[in-house]
Amino acid sequence: MKNSVKVVLDTNIFINGLFNDSVSCSQILDCIDKRTIRLYFSQDTIGELFYVIKNFARNQIDSPEEREDLLHNISDLFLYSMSVNTKNTETKKSKDKYDDMFIECAETGKVNYLISDDIKSGLHEMQFEKFKVLNSIDFVKTLEERLISKVI
Repeated sequence: MKNSVKVVLDTNIFINGLFNDSVSCSQILDCIDKRTIRLYFSQDTIGELFYVIKNFARNQIDSPEEREDLLHNISDLFLYSMSVNTKNTETKKSKDKYDDMFIECAETGKVNYLISDDIKSGLHEMQFEKFKVLNSIDFVKTLEERLISKVI
C-alpha cells in the first residue's frame, strides 16, 4: 500500500457513484473497495458524508435493513481509510467555503489527488503544490494510464 495513489473525495463522488449511476464515480469507489487507491478523511469530510448519506437513506430507502446496511458500509469505508486531523490546517480558500474542508484534508494527508465533480466550487481552477484536483472522469483516465505504464 506504500505506493498506492492517495485521494480525497468530495462527497459528490460518493453520491454519484452510489445513487446516480456515474460510471467513473463507481469505478473510483470500486478501486477503494479493492484497496487500489487509498482514501483519506478528516473529521469534517466524514461528518458531511455520514450526514448526507443518512438523510438520503431516511428519505429514499424504505427498508430499515437497507438503510442500516448503507450506513454500515460507510462506517466500513471510514474504518479502512486514513484519518487526518485538520484542526490547525491553514490552506487556500475555494469559492465554496463548504469545500475548503476537502482542501484541508488533501493538504494535511499529503495526498496525490482531490477528486470532485463540483465545477462551481472553483476547486478545479486552483493550483496546489502537492496534489492535483481532477474530476472523476479525468482521475479514472489517470489511473488507467498509470496501470498501463506499469505493465509496459
